[in-house]
Amino acid sequence: MNKNYSSFFEAKKIALVGISSSPRKFGNTIGRTLRERGYDVFPIHPVIKQFDKKRCYEHLSSLPADVTTLVVSVTPDKAVGVVQEAVDSPLKRIWFQQGADFGRAAETARSAGMDVITDKCILLYAPPVTGFHAVHHFFARLFGRL
Repeated sequence: MNKNYSSFFEAKKIALVGISSSPRKFGNTIGRTLRERGYDVFPIHPVIKQFDKKRCYEHLSSLPADVTTLVVSVTPDKAVGVVQEAVDSPLKRIWFQQGADFGRAAETARSAGMDVITDKCILLYAPPVTGFHAVHHFFARLFGRL
């Protein structure tokens, strides 16, 4: 795995903006899957109080100081505000979930000195990659897209 990607998973603590109470939403899938893989997920949502029996934080500023990795799974217009809040926090790494153009938000994060990944599905990279995502991981590696 690319060193840039692997650094995202060293701390095992990952904040997630875009958590949803609907199991059909991808933020929900990301949160559950990362927890199943052994990560300590810190869900962020302004209204939802709990996700999968874990406290949801209203804002990035309310996270514990040792959480330095963030996954963003919201629309690009909301992501800009998330990054602006992240700049004033201990967060050092931001992963923008694939599926939308996060160019403006990603550039703001890079300008603030954060490590940024875009256009990749975190579930193909967060070890251990298992199940359905392991098949995608295999083919991505085979075709040089990891």
